[in-house]
Amino acid sequence: MKEDFVQYIWRYRLFNSLNLQTHSGKKVEVVQQGLQNFSSGPDFTNAKIKIDGQLWAGNVEIHLNVNDWELHHHSKDEAYNNVIIHVVYNFSDQLITAQNGRILETIFLKDLVFSETENNYNALMNSKQRFVPCENFLANKEVSTISLYDSLITERLERKISDIEKDIELCLGDLDKAFLISLFKYFGAPKNKVAFEVLAKNIELKHLIKQAVSVESLEALLFGLAGFLDTEIPCEYKNKLENEFVYQKNLYRIDSPLKISHWKFAAVRPPNFPTIRIAQLAAVCFKEQRWFSYIQSEQDVKLIRDKLKCNASEYWQTHYNFNIESKKSIKSLTDSFLDKIMINVIVPFLFYYGKFVQDEVYLERALDILLNTKPEKNKITEAWHNIGFSNSNAFESQALIELKQNYCNEKRCLECKIGYKILKHE
Repeated sequence: MKEDFVQYIWRYRLFNSLNLQTHSGKKVEVVQQGLQNFSSGPDFTNAKIKIDGQLWAGNVEIHLNVNDWELHHHSKDEAYNNVIIHVVYNFSDQLITAQNGRILETIFLKDLVFSETENNYNALMNSKQRFVPCENFLANKEVSTISLYDSLITERLERKISDIEKDIELCLGDLDKAFLISLFKYFGAPKNKVAFEVLAKNIELKHLIKQAVSVESLEALLFGLAGFLDTEIPCEYKNKLENEFVYQKNLYRIDSPLKISHWKFAAVRPPNFPTIRIAQLAAVCFKEQRWFSYIQSEQDVKLIRDKLKCNASEYWQTHYNFNIESKKSIKSLTDSFLDKIMINVIVPFLFYYGKFVQDEVYLERALDILLNTKPEKNKITEAWHNIGFSNSNAFESQALIELKQNYCNEKRCLECKIGYKILKHE
């Protein structure tokens, strides 16, 4: 048993309040249990409690045991002088006092908590289910997934905003440069995410714009900064890019922040090799350099996808690395990869921008993209689907991933709407 569960049953009145009494036998009527306080001070504020017919307004403090009052030094803290009642789970005949000397009335909940609520809570906390703690309960509970998904999506996007804000601060408010960092990071995920982030942060947008005269010129810039041209590999195409990069280095007074040793090829599928992803990024940057400015103004999602859909240059159709020839294949950005860029790069940026400028249009555009993008297919979404949860678009798949990763894995059942359905006394 944990204190947060005692707070939970008080918040939702999951106990028998008939004939409720204090330790001294005074009759108690909970008019208003108060608002839960998640910062310092008493656990609930603005409560209204009738004690022996007299209405009291003030705060409520919740504990597992009576002596927690002293352990937490509340008797010496004047912030707790306005506590009107002490709510404790386990029974004790110990009396407690506030800092002003007033003896507090205490009520004990252990024998009052609905047995279904407590049994289900223990089952959730002790669950050994392989996927989610509530798996055995879900067949018998109707869950309103619409409201559940809405709150999960908002929470997921709010968290992603914090990473975007850090990049924007680093870029001194340049949204196009910050967007480029997010885009590069996703091209490198998961194995080369850090290296791609370093690469993006060392690209000056003005240099990118000037070199956008050809894909080859952009490849020289990107492969040069990535450290791939600083090798002794005998390769005519590499030498051609290297000569171009030497010119760029002297022109812009730049140097390679990375070495070839920073890039990971092991346990990476050839289509995801950093060389292929850099070549694809060169093609993407050839089409557009100020990507967020374009996305901000272009409302047609199909046009944005079409513009993003690029192929690596001709050399990379027969190579996965410099001087290692392979069977010819068009190294294009697949539809599934474009979906992931929409979900993980474009949507969070539009959501951030809408929040920043306080314009609902951009927030709605972000959510509309999710609603009209195919759902992600992975172990998490498939497992949710198998136990009856809808996964028909990216809005729903993102919500399900958020639920699994940040609620179920952490057993945050008391903060979950499904958990509430399970614990609520019928």
